[in-house]
Amino acid sequence: MRAERPQAGRASVRYWANASFLDDDHLIDNAPKLAGVPTFLSHGRLGISSPMDFPVALAQAVPDAELFISEQDGHGGLAMVDNTPKVTDQLAATWHN
Repeated sequence: MRAERPQAGRASVRYWANASFLDDDHLIDNAPKLAGVPTFLSHGRLGISSPMDFPVALAQAVPDAELFISEQDGHGGLAMVDNTPKVTDQLAATWHN
């Protein structure tokens, strides 16, 4: 195992345990600042560590955001991977206009 991997893991756990050191509503309150930025969210309904309420609220708070919900995936999965080309095609189409 490479030396930096344990440190990265500890940092991830520390940020996760402390809600990234942000106020509870920071992301939702600041989401409107993303107006005009193409925003695509992907979430698995079976995710244990993050319930569906947050991605739904975030998608509603970001103007014109799109939320893809995979019914059969948790934290990542084939349906989310399969959705990626659709998202990249949509992004490419916006950049060509």
